[in-house]
Amino acid sequence: MSNFHIVVGGGSGIGKFLVNMILKCSKENILIIDNYNFKIQKTKRLIFVKDNFSKEINLKKLLPQKSKIKSISFLIPQCKPREQDINKIGFTSNFIENVGMNNAALLHLISSAIPYFCNASSIVLVSSILANRVAIGDATLDYHASKAVLESITRYMSAQLAPKTMINCLSPALIARNNKSALLTQTNLRNAIKISTPLGRPYQQKEIARAIWSLASGQLGFVTGQTIVMDGGSSVLEPFSIARSMASKILRESSKKRILSD
Repeated sequence: MSNFHIVVGGGSGIGKFLVNMILKCSKENILIIDNYNFKIQKTKRLIFVKDNFSKEINLKKLLPQKSKIKSISFLIPQCKPREQDINKIGFTSNFIENVGMNNAALLHLISSAIPYFCNASSIVLVSSILANRVAIGDATLDYHASKAVLESITRYMSAQLAPKTMINCLSPALIARNNKSALLTQTNLRNAIKISTPLGRPYQQKEIARAIWSLASGQLGFVTGQTIVMDGGSSVLEPFSIARSMASKILRESSKKRILSD
């Protein structure tokens, strides 16, 4: 009998780190479901299925006979790329598809997986702090709503899947894709993050992968139905104090420039 960890999405970054972590930390097999090719060394422990979630996933056809599922990690971005015809109040003509399609695919995947779950198995969903906060101009309503649905699925399914399977959700904030990310290289962005985030920096993809694995592997033990916020502490700061700190910094820098020019 083979045990599997299923990784859905994330092929552009976090998923790759997660798969490498599973290969290093466990002896189980991995089923990867994604629309992108994972740039990862092939081994006998990997099964890769290219899929864009346009239809239901049938695990019976994908998993070897008598297989069991240890975990499912769901890292789908939730929305198609931003369109040109965004409504004036922030949603696109793809709103129903963006909010519904991937979340419905997730529910069908969970339903298909139920007969295969081991005891003490785990599901980890990746949401965003934008499920509960607003980033006007930086993300559409489609994205905010689709992530909020993920957190609702987490709460509801925790009762449905207990006691055999735990389900939890990660809600990360800013993530730097690599060392060339604007979050790290642009001075204005870097300064804004230092002021608005107690830890003073964005997350790295491998840090998110580590957090996913800690839940997927059951290292945190008896935890289900929770959304774990990973925002570097920004949610504990009072918004006006952040604005005041940023304004003070701008005034100090302006004063220095005037002194130097004089």
